[in-house]
Amino acid sequence: MSWNLVTDVDARWPGVEPIVAKAFRDSFDDFSIEDVYGWLKARKMHLLVYETQDKTDELACIFEFVVHPGRKIMRIVLLAGHGFDEAYPEWENEVEAFARKVGCDALEAWCRDPQARLFSRWGMQKQFNVVRKEIGHAG
Repeated sequence: MSWNLVTDVDARWPGVEPIVAKAFRDSFDDFSIEDVYGWLKARKMHLLVYETQDKTDELACIFEFVVHPGRKIMRIVLLAGHGFDEAYPEWENEVEAFARKVGCDALEAWCRDPQARLFSRWGMQKQFNVVRKEIGHAG
């Protein structure tokens, strides 16, 4: 089993879309699954899939690179699927190595409390809180 960077989004999307769609049913409202697909196609975001030995997609990780003066961060925008505990050893070995190879010096994730607990088991620490107040828009 391993994490693989998807370079042909059109070919992989039919297998990955049902995994990603569940995250939208559970929590996302700032953007849609169609937005994510468009960002992947435009290479504004990227896709990693965790495959079993029989090439079944188990997990999907949508991420982007955030560049600040002096550092580059791999930001996980969405992690969905099942088998998180089984995927961790490969995450540490493959995904963190990939991030370092492309010049990142940190990983971060936008997530809610349940995934924050998962990521803390994976060695990530809470850095900030995001708070929001909906104010509508002029119009």
